Amino acid sequence: MIVYSKRYGDVDAIWRRTNGKCHLCHEGVGLHTYGCLSLYGGEAGSVDHLVPQYFGGTDHFDNLRIAHQRCNSGRGIRDPDEVRLELAGRLDEPRSAGQEVLRAVAITGGGAAVGGLIALATADPVVDETSRQRARNRVIAGSVAGGLLCLLAALATR
Repeated sequence: MIVYSKRYGDVDAIWRRTNGKCHLCHEGVGLHTYGCLSLYGGEAGSVDHLVPQYFGGTDHFDNLRIAHQRCNSGRGIRDPDEVRLELAGRLDEPRSAGQEVLRAVAITGGGAAVGGLIALATADPVVDETSRQRARNRVIAGSVAGGLLCLLAALATR
């Protein structure tokens, strides 16, 4: 579904930036609810300005986030971190789907490399040369696989 606004442009791209979650409460925002306040009330999707217009914030894409109407209205001109802490109990913004993939890949690839390093460090050098070689291979494979998966994930999110 593509939602376009004369004022904000590609609302779908703004929505994808936080993986369809309100940047304030971290709960899902249905893209189909955007601008439908009379139908969905406070659950309707809206575009929020990180730097409020009151303080000189613009409609530039980097200053826009998706939010529930109730969260956006409740925030007013307060700092988004203050409202996130109040509503979601955390300060960070929800991650996009691409950021989640990159995070998982980094953890998985890094985990294989770290596991190999631990095995390499703890292998008995005299008795267990086969284990040492396997550990070296895991370090290399984990690093290469992690790097390739990060590259593929980055390309897929473009």
